Amino acid sequence: MGIIRLLLAAAVVLGHSSSIGGVTLGGGILAVNCFFVISGFYMAMVLEQKYLRLPEKRWRTFMGARVLRLMPVYLAVCAATLAVIIRLGDRQPFGHLSDLSASSIGLVVLSNLTLLGQDVMLFLGVTPETGDFHFTSNFWAEANSGYRYMLIPPAWSVSLELGFYMLAPWLVRLRIRWTVLAVAASVTLRVVLNSLGYAQDPWSYRFFFTAIAFFLAGMLSYRCARLPAVQARLTPTARRWGPPAALLASVALLVVAPRAQASMPNFTFVAPYAMALLVPAIFSLTRKNRWDRMIGDLSYPLYLVHVLVLVVLGAKAVAAPGYVLLPASIAAAAGLLVAIDLPVERFRQRRLEAALLRADVTAAQGDAAEPATPLRVPTATTGSRGPD
Repeated sequence: MGIIRLLLAAAVVLGHSSSIGGVTLGGGILAVNCFFVISGFYMAMVLEQKYLRLPEKRWRTFMGARVLRLMPVYLAVCAATLAVIIRLGDRQPFGHLSDLSASSIGLVVLSNLTLLGQDVMLFLGVTPETGDFHFTSNFWAEANSGYRYMLIPPAWSVSLELGFYMLAPWLVRLRIRWTVLAVAASVTLRVVLNSLGYAQDPWSYRFFFTAIAFFLAGMLSYRCARLPAVQARLTPTARRWGPPAALLASVALLVVAPRAQASMPNFTFVAPYAMALLVPAIFSLTRKNRWDRMIGDLSYPLYLVHVLVLVVLGAKAVAAPGYVLLPASIAAAAGLLVAIDLPVERFRQRRLEAALLRADVTAAQGDAAEPATPLRVPTATTGSRGPD
């Protein structure tokens, strides 16, 4: 799954820059929706195989692990971004705190420090006379919006993920038919909003109650793939050739996405559900591949750091087409991975394994560890170690 995660992160980077040889991999909207699907798959897996087996403190242990996985790299990129903003002064593209009231500044600081509410900032504009935030249905039409005050603009999707994670321990225990109904309700809400004139960004793919359909679809993907009736229908041929075919199909989906979007306006909404059908097979193919893990580990820091790299290149008057921005961002992501992410992950694993040992919880052999976000590939495991 790591190669798919990295391709999705690359799609976001290229969406903020330009294509490489005419390839854009579908852009950011499709990538983010697919991230939500993959995240739902992994969260259902790790909850079922580890956290829900704990006798107590299940939610707290699960969320504590999520925060440790997300925050160190995020805060490091925030600190680097703040340093660049101070260095560049008025040449930076972010909002100026002097335009805000004291209460608005407090909200901005809290959101940037905790990740919470960054998606809500997409629905806020700034009133010039008072500096207070007000609700807006279209932040693009605002002269000054809450979105401009986020140190890492793409982190709005990670904020949404945190909301999904908070609900996940309960969502995963729903009966399949109720999960299907929840997906249908979310899709229906999107259709209703479109009919009322709210078809534009941020309603189109950044609104919590419509975006959660993709996360739930990923959960369904995991749970349905494990049903005995589904397993019984898998022939030896399907088990052998299905996983590589699913991997190729997912890559093809991303490659053809730009042309498909031109002829199918709803492609970015429909395609992630096709990805949900492919994820179980792709996971079965790649779950023990260490090279795939190494590739996928770059995706989360790449997603967070590429806007900062873009700002720095712009400040130095360096053109940043896709073939420049993508490798530069990957290099920065690799630095974050080695310096921060891997040491913190080793600490997190020791902490979590100690908690599970105290509770005498074990998992199925050979499963994968939880990803940091939909951008992060799980840790391939062997022996008795299961998903973390």
